[in-house]
Amino acid sequence: LRKTDASAAWHWGQHCSQKAMGIANPKRVPGRVVLEFLDSYAAGAYEPLQMASPELVAAVVALQRRGATPRWRRFAAAQGISDPARMPEDVVKRFLDECQADAQEDGELAESEVASADADEEPAQSSKTKLNAAIAKRLRRKRGLKKEDVVYAVTSESEGSGPYRATVTLTEDLNKKKASSRATLALSYTGDWQSSKKTAEE
Repeated sequence: LRKTDASAAWHWGQHCSQKAMGIANPKRVPGRVVLEFLDSYAAGAYEPLQMASPELVAAVVALQRRGATPRWRRFAAAQGISDPARMPEDVVKRFLDECQADAQEDGELAESEVASADADEEPAQSSKTKLNAAIAKRLRRKRGLKKEDVVYAVTSESEGSGPYRATVTLTEDLNKKKASSRATLALSYTGDWQSSKKTAEE
């Protein structure tokens, strides 16, 4: 599966991060962990993912050539996969967005260079991308984030039963700009409907 289905390889990596301390070699994890994944896969629990486009992969490679290799290695290690071509599109975009946010703050990179991978896509960022960038930016600040700054909620179409959908929101107070700027609305992202509460939360 890992060789023929990039989505399955990604889901396997996430499964191992939760069940096997990040060890992805099936020969080195308990058999029950492998069987649990295969049973879930056969039952259709893992949806096909949109993997990173060649343009996004090229953008990551370009950043590595400009000195971002250590940063990419740390990011990739957290995902359990080192090849950007075998990562979902939104994951690779998150890395690029974080680099772009750093460039804007530190003046080390031009915004247009990091954002070039999105040239053929819609110019407006998705709410998920904006939220990721906002959280990453605030985590880099000395103040960081407090527990009450981020609000999580899970809703269902029917009370007590699925499908379920999760929403994460930054509080409006946290998301205000400087006094000289107009305050923004709270950033939030609502995920897709999922068959289980656990999947929605993940």
